[in-house]
Amino acid sequence: MRHPLILIIMILYASLAIIHSTIAREDNDVERTGKDVVLTKDKVVDSDYFAVGSSVTLSGTVKGDAYIAAGTIDFEGTVEGDLIAAGGVVNIRGTVLDDVRLTGGQIIISGDIKGNLTVAGGSVTLTDSAKVNGSMVSAGANIKVFGPIGDNAIIGARNLTIGNRIGGNVNIVAGEIKLTSNALILGDLIYYSKSEAQIQKGGQVMGEISHKIPAQKPLFFSPAQIFSIGILAYFIFSIISALIVGLLLLRFYPNFVNQTVDIIKVKSLNSLGIGFLAVVIIPIICLLLIFTIIGIPLGFIIMLSYFIYIYLTKIFVSLFIGHGFLKFFGASPKSGWTLLVGLIIYVILTSIPFIGWILNIVFVFIGFGALLIYYKQIYSKLRSENVI
Repeated sequence: MRHPLILIIMILYASLAIIHSTIAREDNDVERTGKDVVLTKDKVVDSDYFAVGSSVTLSGTVKGDAYIAAGTIDFEGTVEGDLIAAGGVVNIRGTVLDDVRLTGGQIIISGDIKGNLTVAGGSVTLTDSAKVNGSMVSAGANIKVFGPIGDNAIIGARNLTIGNRIGGNVNIVAGEIKLTSNALILGDLIYYSKSEAQIQKGGQVMGEISHKIPAQKPLFFSPAQIFSIGILAYFIFSIISALIVGLLLLRFYPNFVNQTVDIIKVKSLNSLGIGFLAVVIIPIICLLLIFTIIGIPLGFIIMLSYFIYIYLTKIFVSLFIGHGFLKFFGASPKSGWTLLVGLIIYVILTSIPFIGWILNIVFVFIGFGALLIYYKQIYSKLRSENVI
């Protein structure tokens, strides 16, 4: 089981679901967001469908692809395109006419998949009522395959149980492997494991069985490759986390975000100077407050706000960069795409050897300064209106 590989798979699938869902409103597709999102059985969506929430229930019909990200996902409808989902608990009981790509903590599949299945999770179970017409690629801690697979299967797991028909070759990397009496592999069985596979009486492998002992060194990755994958995973995580925070700000505080970005456009040099002074002076003030004993609570509150604003500078500067980039190439800047493009460029620029850290500091100064200018403008406006 190669944990970096599983991490990359899960991050990529989750990011795909989240990114598609966040830009859906800027196309002609159907988007649903909220705490509990439900597409009832009588509903038919003629385009692609996007849903994000604490829980998502899809009981209706989607003519296009479906992209879902939620804590709990219950799918019992019909998707005529692909189904891509990321969640904590994922239940697939419906019918998908094309491919399915899933990631989650606990995944239970008991529906009909006409295409291929790609799934990564802590626990993955194909019940005896599940059916996959195509191939299966899966990674997880505990995987149970009790439904038939029409073609080849590639599986990485700590514990794997196969209890139904697999129509092609099966390649496995696992700790423990068990084939029940109902298992039938029509092709070859090739597995990497320290222990021999347990094949119960009645279980059959029609092709050749090849047992290979894993080498002591990593099977797929060298230490340098694992390090590179870790760096890539960090960059992806950085972009996704900032994208989620930025989109939430744009949804709930659009004026705050847009006005701060406008200040960067118009007063970038002023923002840089003010930001430099603030970033340097505020920690000193906090330390002085903490040393007074009485000022300890206030010092910690200011420091907490300080670090939050430092993080938010990435959002504002990325929106500024993304807007300029898209406008330069003649594209129409839209909030979702602008933020995504800007974050990617931001991460690339700040990762350049030697000068990346300098750019990162400059971006923080500009973003922090723009925030303070925005708050000063709001304060002055409220004072003039005798609100405060």
